[in-house]
Amino acid sequence: MIGATLTLFRDAGTDTLRSFRNSLWSVPWLLFAMLLTAAAGMIFGPMGMAGGFILGAIHIGLVGWYLAQLRHAVTLRRAMTFDDVQGTAGALFWETMSVAFVFFLAQLFLFMAPATIQAVAVLGASLLFNPVPEMIYQGRSQSVELLQDAAGFMQHNGPEWLLMHLGFTGALVAGMVALGLAADPALIITMLQLFGPFFGFLQAPAGVVMSLGLSPLGFVVAAVLFALTHVVMLFRGHLYKRLAGSSRRSRAWQQRMR
Repeated sequence: MIGATLTLFRDAGTDTLRSFRNSLWSVPWLLFAMLLTAAAGMIFGPMGMAGGFILGAIHIGLVGWYLAQLRHAVTLRRAMTFDDVQGTAGALFWETMSVAFVFFLAQLFLFMAPATIQAVAVLGASLLFNPVPEMIYQGRSQSVELLQDAAGFMQHNGPEWLLMHLGFTGALVAGMVALGLAADPALIITMLQLFGPFFGFLQAPAGVVMSLGLSPLGFVVAAVLFALTHVVMLFRGHLYKRLAGSSRRSRAWQQRMR
């Protein structure tokens, strides 16, 4: 099983390199989306609940747009063009919103709970429903049904998927420790929400800058998160595609036949 898992990661990595070359237009788009998210936060953040709803709609719209680009990059071998990026505008908005709304209701339910319970709930949801972004653009279900499918996927593929997810998250946390930042709870929460059902990858760079202030360190960490985002999301997409299309037994059998 170890050999089959390493082969799985290697093949997903090879697919990621090809998809990255074919989706270079998504890189400047991501920078635009992250800057737009940060600007919207400064404009609408002070407006209370109304501003929060506007920010949420903008965030979900940008996330759905990016997930549609990932669908092109992961499922097609043709290089993405600028027209493809424009053509995916507005795509997957309602699919993404259907999941975000469920989490919004859960947050309302936990609003008065102690901070420790909230942190545990975020951690549990981040792990249990981690493949939600990939299931939005590669699956067919929505809302609660999609979350149930995500939990079922984790039941069958949890070790392989969590090894990947915790590997990326652990590398980021190790970098934070090296920079002396790991004691900041806000940054830890940001790392947990970065790649998963909370769609934090668009907000994380701006959140880091706000947490660390307008300092060289803050911009360096934000730049690293930006650089990793597209590569990690492509890798996750290809890994999900391979895991969803095979079983642990079939992968072990194929490994023995190599």
